[in-house]
Amino acid sequence: MTATAQEHITRAARTGQEAMSTAIRSWGETAQTVIGLGAGRTGDVPGPDRLVDAWFDAAQEALAAQREFAKALLSIGTPVLDAVSHATSRAVEATQEATQEATQETTQGATEAARDASRASRASAARKDG
Repeated sequence: MTATAQEHITRAARTGQEAMSTAIRSWGETAQTVIGLGAGRTGDVPGPDRLVDAWFDAAQEALAAQREFAKALLSIGTPVLDAVSHATSRAVEATQEATQEATQETTQGATEAARDASRASRASAARKDG
């Protein structure tokens, strides 16, 4: 693996860790607020509406962190995918060229063998007649 690919993978892992850390921290803060452990809360049990809002707010923040992580992975992975695509294209071209050369050599060899067989057949027929 090249140093560049290793750097991309390390950066992707770091970005993923940061996104997960942000999501977990946000979820924890939201949960504390919802159950009354956050700063400024009186300890009252929140109503169902507040619980639903808090739950969806936390989910929205987690989804935003996941989106950020996915976009970061795409931006990091693009150079690697481009390199693989380029290498694959070169391999396909080389295979096509080798196949064409082999086909030409085989056709040429078969044509020469057929000519030789035809000459030998005519020579054998001439000897029988002669």
